[in-house]
Amino acid sequence: MFWAFTGAVAAALLLYWLGVVTTLLGVDLALLLTLVAGLPLLRHAFDDLLHGYLSTHLTIAVAAAAAIAVGQYVAAAEVMLIVLVGEGLEELSVDRARRAIGGFVRLLPTRVRVRRDGAEVEVAPDRVRSLETVIVRAGETVPVDGTVLAGRSSVQQSLITGEPVPVAKAPGDTVWSGSVNEDGPLEVRAEQVGADTTVARIARLIQQAQGNRAPIQRAADRLASYFLPAVVLAAGLVYLFTGEVLRTVAALVVACPCALVLATPTAMAAAIARLARDGVLVKGGSVMERLAAVDTVAFDKTGTLTEGRPSVAAVSCVAGWREEALLELAASAERPSEHLLGRAIVDEARRRALPGRDPETFHLRPGLGVEARVGGREVMVGSPDLAREAGSGGLHWAQESVRRFGAEGATAVVVAVDGAVAGVIALRDSLREGAAAAVQQLGELGIERIVMLTGDDPLAARTIAGQAGIREVHSRLLPEEKTAAIRDLAATGAVTLMVGDGLNDAPSLATAEVGLAMGRGAADVSAEAAHAVLIRDRLEQIPELLAFARTTIARIRGSILVFAFGVNFAAVLAAALGWLGPAAAAVVHQAASLAVILNAMRLLVPARGSRQATVPPTASPSAGG
Repeated sequence: MFWAFTGAVAAALLLYWLGVVTTLLGVDLALLLTLVAGLPLLRHAFDDLLHGYLSTHLTIAVAAAAAIAVGQYVAAAEVMLIVLVGEGLEELSVDRARRAIGGFVRLLPTRVRVRRDGAEVEVAPDRVRSLETVIVRAGETVPVDGTVLAGRSSVQQSLITGEPVPVAKAPGDTVWSGSVNEDGPLEVRAEQVGADTTVARIARLIQQAQGNRAPIQRAADRLASYFLPAVVLAAGLVYLFTGEVLRTVAALVVACPCALVLATPTAMAAAIARLARDGVLVKGGSVMERLAAVDTVAFDKTGTLTEGRPSVAAVSCVAGWREEALLELAASAERPSEHLLGRAIVDEARRRALPGRDPETFHLRPGLGVEARVGGREVMVGSPDLAREAGSGGLHWAQESVRRFGAEGATAVVVAVDGAVAGVIALRDSLREGAAAAVQQLGELGIERIVMLTGDDPLAARTIAGQAGIREVHSRLLPEEKTAAIRDLAATGAVTLMVGDGLNDAPSLATAEVGLAMGRGAADVSAEAAHAVLIRDRLEQIPELLAFARTTIARIRGSILVFAFGVNFAAVLAAALGWLGPAAAAVVHQAASLAVILNAMRLLVPARGSRQATVPPTASPSAGG
């Protein structure tokens, strides 16, 4: 509808210019087109004026009014037409981000088959209950996040994980909402349903990005408020020195600040939409600007730098304990836990077919471990600090075992039963593919400081850090100590990007200048606390993201400098010298605005030969605000 209206205005103006139709109902057609096409702009200008705001709408309205006053109806109509075209192109750019939201939401089916009372029934997606069995047939989209209970199939999950080929799924494997089941039927235990599914969280995070304005955008708005006085002053000087009304009107027309106002929102909308398509969700333009200024990166270890799938490597028991009995008690205590190490212990007990049981009580100690009552026995599973805090006997033996396993690159947890150490379980996690390359690329981008912040044992932490190429390691940190470490970095003037994935990372993600959650495996609270989410868990995307943010800010500043100031200044000078009449001034002014929009829309196009646009660190401007 909008483009049909714009096309009609353009066609009528062309007919007027050709002399085919010059009047309508006795009124000059160009004047009518100015009033019809400019009505929304005039309404905005009037509203802004009522609120005491000297806006770009008012500046354009003044220029059009001046053109009408001297009989330059064609110039006034051209201004309004090209304003319409510019607004339409801006809307197209913003619409790319809106379509990204709609694309995620449309992934989910409208009806879901679940098993209730022994029968299959169809329900709406928001009616699926947690822990229900969902049946997903071949060709259907998985509606929930959960675990496969029965069936084998290949699942296309590229949108969620970035994996280009379908992945084989069998009982015990995880599937995510938005994935497509390609082969046989699957029965899935629903673990995250409705608004908690991966796809729903992605859509929610993109929506949050839309209203978050960048400081650079607010600065542009402030500059625009000074434009009207500056434009009127420039026009007054032109009239003072030339005495020619047409030159004065041309200066008014060409000096409107459209390019300045359009530069930031169009570029930010295009950049956010492009990143969403590439699997990175950024919560608004202010985050993009801070990303461009990042000079320090802090990584969590488990699940971030590592694969996040640790497995039990060894079980060491004190005298009087059997390995299976110790593992069964530890797994029972860890059953309600969402921690990666706890899940690994539960999985190992299940693999060994140890029966286990649900604990009668359960208490999570963030950064330390868990405490539970299992079969009437008090069980603690966690760090030596947890055992020390409880005054457990056998602590010296446990600490020596933890150090020994740590020297081998494993993470060890202490198991204490009824106040005495019963054994140590060693778990090993491998470095995530691409971690070392990502750290190297961050250095090449000019990132001055790369650190690891982890609650893990120092020896295990240093082993993984060495493999990744990270020299600065802070280990055995509680969640509040991680947060304090981020604050310490900020106190030195560092602009820090914190990368994490777990529940323990949420405070530090929220505290950092930019918090980046590894979205596919991230706890819900971590994704909500973060400023950006990496859906596909590819660490190589982090240097790409920083480079792209720098490119975006550089493009915005280039547009403002070249088109908003450079072209406008040259055009005002040309109008003052009589080289540009009002009609030509309207074309030049709006051409600059269109150039700004087209320059922003280039951000939607991937750089040739690479996944992401990059710029040398020396060429990237620092972000303000």
